[in-house]
Amino acid sequence: MSPDISNFVMPGRASVIFDGQFGSTGKGLAGAWVGEHNRIDWSVTNASANAGHTSIVDGKPIVLFHLPSTWLTGREHHETKIYIDGGAIVDLDVLIREIETHGVGTHEIFVNPNAAIILPEDKEAEADVKSSQTKIASTQKGVGASLARKVRREGPNLGQWIEKNHKKVPFKVSSVSINRELMSGKSAVVEVPQGFSLSLNTSGFYPYTTSRDCTLQQGLSDAGVHPRLFHKSMAVLRTCPIRVGNIMEGNKQVGFSGHVYSDQRETTWEALGQPEERTTVTKRVRRVFNFSQKQYEAMLAHAMPDIVFLNFCNYLTRNKLDALTDAMTHTERSTHVNPLHYFGYGASSEDITEYLR
Repeated sequence: MSPDISNFVMPGRASVIFDGQFGSTGKGLAGAWVGEHNRIDWSVTNASANAGHTSIVDGKPIVLFHLPSTWLTGREHHETKIYIDGGAIVDLDVLIREIETHGVGTHEIFVNPNAAIILPEDKEAEADVKSSQTKIASTQKGVGASLARKVRREGPNLGQWIEKNHKKVPFKVSSVSINRELMSGKSAVVEVPQGFSLSLNTSGFYPYTTSRDCTLQQGLSDAGVHPRLFHKSMAVLRTCPIRVGNIMEGNKQVGFSGHVYSDQRETTWEALGQPEERTTVTKRVRRVFNFSQKQYEAMLAHAMPDIVFLNFCNYLTRNKLDALTDAMTHTERSTHVNPLHYFGYGASSEDITEYLR
C-alpha cells in the first residue's frame, strides 16, 4: 500500500506538481497517487500536446496529454472538475479524443478561451527539416509555432477559432476564477507539464528549451492563483534524468536536443541494465544521464519544494541509491531547503514508499 499523502491537498488552497529535471520523471504517477488520497475539487493544468503523462489506473496504463492526471483517480471518490487554463496550447483533436475516451462530461471540464490553439500550419512549420524546431530536436507538435502566433497576435486563440468555425466541442469554453473557488473553500491541484530545466527563461539552456517556463511559479501564474492561496508543492525527479532523443535522418544527426549540467555525463540504457525508453510523443529513444546535484541545487533554490518524489529508484543498486540520496541531503542543507522524501520503484502507486528499499 502506498504512503498516505492526504495532507498535500487542503480546502481553500492550491498545491502544485511539477517536474524538477528535463521531463519524463513520472508526473503522471505522482498525479494519480495524489488523486487517490485526496478530495480534489479542481484539477488544473496548462498542458500542451508535446508532453504525455502516463498513469496506472486499475492496473492499466493511461497516457494523457491535455487532461490532468489527478483527475483520473480523484474522480473515483469525488466530483473533480478540470480546468485547462489560459497558458495551455491546445491540439483540439487530441483534447476531444481524450474527453471522449475517458468519458468526461461537458459540465466537468472548462477550457480558457485564451489558450492557444495548434493549427495544421503550426505542425507543418515545425516538421520542416530546416526549421529551428528540428535543429533543437523539439517534439514538432506545433506547440512552439502556435504559442509564437499567440505572442505575435496573429490568428485566433482557442475561443475565437471555435466561435468562428462554429465548432461544437464537448467542454465549456470559459475562464474559471480559481482564486474565487479557493476562497469559497474548494481545493485545487495544479499540474505543470515538461520539466524545470527545459524552461525558456529559467534553465540557462536556451535555445535547447521548450517555448515557456515549466516552473512552480509559472504554473500558479497561468492558473491565476494568488501566492497567498498556495499550499504545497511536489517536485518529481528521476534517478537517471533524460532528455528527448536527437533527430536522425539515417545516420545523420539533423537535430540536437540540448546540453546538460557540467556534472552530468551521458550513458546508455544498456549500461544501466534497463530497456530503452522512448518518448511518449516522438517515440525517439531518450538520452539518459547520471543525476546532477547542480541541477538539483538550481531547482531547490528556485522552487523550494515541500516534497521531493524520487522516481525510478529501481534503476540503481541499493549502494548507488544510498550514495545518491546522501548527496541530495548535502545539497538540501547547502540550499537551506528541507523537503520530505518519497521514493518510486515502479509504475504504480503501490511502488511508492517513504523509505529506501
